[in-house]
Amino acid sequence: MSIEGHAAAIRADMERMGRDPVISRRYATVAARWDQLRISRHRGLSTPGDDARVTELTRVLGGLCEQLGLETATDPGVEGVVVGVTVPWGPYLPGDCGYLINGWTWDHSSEL
Repeated sequence: MSIEGHAAAIRADMERMGRDPVISRRYATVAARWDQLRISRHRGLSTPGDDARVTELTRVLGGLCEQLGLETATDPGVEGVVVGVTVPWGPYLPGDCGYLINGWTWDHSSEL
């Protein structure tokens, strides 16, 4: 799935959750890009510059999660979580429901 398609899917999920549409649009765009970079890193396909970009997008994404009141991880000991960005129980983004609907792994959910 393209970044645009993934962002659109996240926006639709956020709309179903009743979240602010303006912040949701920004969240969806940043989340889709962050997920793409995370998959590249996971598969060993990232470039040195991607690390800095992921760090910056993680900061922005965490702020957007907070603005939207999304439940995010607080325990860094849970496998795959990114504190302040992913859901508390795993490596999934709040409002990206593909994994719940289809039972996918986070990387499969993010790339389709």
